[in-house]
Amino acid sequence: MQNTKGRLSAVVSVKTNAVQFPFYADYANLEALQQRVRELHAAQHPDEDIAHILNAEGWRGARGRCFSSGMVWDLRKAWGLATMKSRPEHIHPSRWEDGSYSVEGAAAAVGVYPGTIRKWLRSGQLAGQQAAKGLAWHIPLTDAQIAQITARLEQVRQRQAGQTEAAHKRSRDTASGNA
Repeated sequence: MQNTKGRLSAVVSVKTNAVQFPFYADYANLEALQQRVRELHAAQHPDEDIAHILNAEGWRGARGRCFSSGMVWDLRKAWGLATMKSRPEHIHPSRWEDGSYSVEGAAAAVGVYPGTIRKWLRSGQLAGQQAAKGLAWHIPLTDAQIAQITARLEQVRQRQAGQTEAAHKRSRDTASGNA
């Protein structure tokens, strides 16, 4: 069966109430896959994160494709695992156990928006690691690095404030005819 998005829908056997996947029938590690998905689901990872983790660990779907969030959704539903309502805070704490920061934690530490931290990571201005694309960042920052970034930001903000004040003064002078 195909659903409207082109993904394979699970076929439910009414007699046994067991779920069968036509393409997963000969999947050698189906039990191990189910156990891993259950573990990740119990850790409250959303489907997208589960797919990225499975791919990073070398798992592949029955047809040899990388897992997608849709594939994980299909499997999770077939195995009776509930949908995640929201991402719990403990999934992305401000600081990880190894002392590194999450994007949100780094942003709070230096006083910028999380989007700024992501931009710095993409451009290489800030170092960080991800286990796989789409997973949480681990950003190693020392107190000295935080102080250096904060000082640089303060200089930029002061320079911008001075430029804004000068522009307002020129605007007032032009408007009053003192140019």
